[in-house]
Amino acid sequence: MGVSHDVYILLIVLLINLILSMLYFVFCQLRTDRNRRSSGMRFAVMLLAPVAGILFFFFGWLYYRIFFHKKVDLAEVIFSKLRVKTNVKANEDTERNLVPLEEAIAVTDKKNTRGLMMEVVRKDISDSLSTIALALGSEDSEVAHYGASVLQSALTDFREEVGKLIRLIREEEQELADKTEQESPENQEKMSALTENERTLIRNLNAVLCQHVLTPMEQEYYVRRMQESAEMLLSHTAVGAEEMEMLCLRLLEIGDAGACAVWADRSAKEWPEALSSYTNRLRLYYQTGEREKFAKEMRDLMRSGVPADHKTLEAIRVFGPAQAEK
Repeated sequence: MGVSHDVYILLIVLLINLILSMLYFVFCQLRTDRNRRSSGMRFAVMLLAPVAGILFFFFGWLYYRIFFHKKVDLAEVIFSKLRVKTNVKANEDTERNLVPLEEAIAVTDKKNTRGLMMEVVRKDISDSLSTIALALGSEDSEVAHYGASVLQSALTDFREEVGKLIRLIREEEQELADKTEQESPENQEKMSALTENERTLIRNLNAVLCQHVLTPMEQEYYVRRMQESAEMLLSHTAVGAEEMEMLCLRLLEIGDAGACAVWADRSAKEWPEALSSYTNRLRLYYQTGEREKFAKEMRDLMRSGVPADHKTLEAIRVFGPAQAEK
């Protein structure tokens, strides 16, 4: 009895399936970038499911190539830790037991004060220098040592950075003074850089001066340097209301009411619609005891319609009714 025609076709299909499966397996074994274990499993599937296995893997590969395969542009890949943001779970036990440094020093609990001091020095302390300075008077010598070390280091860094910026500004001023063509594009660009550096200097100085951690002599020296920068910016109409307010506050703190009055008037002239133009004079008149001028400035502020912040609104609530009756 002879073998039927269908059996011959089946044997041929199985033979072709075996050949293709073997070729695929050998190809995968020769390529080093292939997972040999997965290729062996695929080879077994092709043998156990003739034709269907090959077609399944072929159409899967084709689908991936058409819809998902995309060449990676390594030029856009930056292997840097700066692009990695790690979210760390908050330490609730530590945070729950923390108190302000002023309270810890007042309580004189050595264990808690030392722990809080170590937590403070691990963080950015640029805005906490005045608080750290309180630790210098602590009865605990270790806490006082922490405070002195951190404060000294921070102020040393501050003096070095400010010194570099002042030297850079003086070099830029000298370069501009030596130029004959003041209106050239190059000089305009240098003037813009000088203006930005002067503004940066004012802000950097104010950030430390407002915390009152320097000696009176050094405090006054840096306030005068702020004043010089503001004069330069004013000559180029580049000083803002915020910089003027910073300078007025620092001048009042060193007791120079005359210079503060000059800058308060300049602020009112340059920025008549700014709230600081009113608050500068209010602070000045309040500190110098000029009641009539204070009352007039308060009435002007109430009638101006200038939006006020919380502190100013509180001052208006306290002083405003009395001034409105006059």
